[in-house]
Amino acid sequence: MTTPAGRHDDLERSLRELLDKQAIREVCLIYARATERRDAEALATVFHDDAIYEHFQAPPARANGSAREFADKMVAEMRAAPIKVKGLMIPSTLVELEGDVAFAESLGLSLNPMEINGEQVTYLRTLRYLDRFERRDGEWRIAHRIVLHGGYERFEAAAPSPFVEHFAPGGQSLSHPDDLLYQMRERLRPEAVPTAGV
Repeated sequence: MTTPAGRHDDLERSLRELLDKQAIREVCLIYARATERRDAEALATVFHDDAIYEHFQAPPARANGSAREFADKMVAEMRAAPIKVKGLMIPSTLVELEGDVAFAESLGLSLNPMEINGEQVTYLRTLRYLDRFERRDGEWRIAHRIVLHGGYERFEAAAPSPFVEHFAPGGQSLSHPDDLLYQMRERLRPEAVPTAGV
């Protein structure tokens, strides 16, 4: 028979596990936001200073003592790539906890408008992220990430939106620091709503 103290301990362990898993999932979402917005400052918060990053298109990269320098380099490479805009969604992350270490698998879907041989195309692909997280000083970050091709990709001729010219200022997604995300708190206050034209 479980005692009240035992039930309390079980509840506390379950709550701690939920909080740890949620913290890890948030790291994955910050990674998606940071890569989509090309935000090196945010990207630096998801990696430890000695992190390893393996991408299926490139050899392993190492942070070598500075997550911020690592993130700066990653963002510079993103900006130089032919993919100019990136929609990255990470709808699911499964986390397995082992004390202050966790292993996680995330599924991703990436929508990439880009140019190939002078033609605008839409590139859709699935991705998988295999991660080792470590909690250091109470904070979960990625210690080692492997990015795998998810097995699906599709290229289609781009179909430009006929509505682009009608977008309001700030009505499109942009990179850091120009995206509306970075003024979100100020812009979402009731007094900040633009006045409609009469």
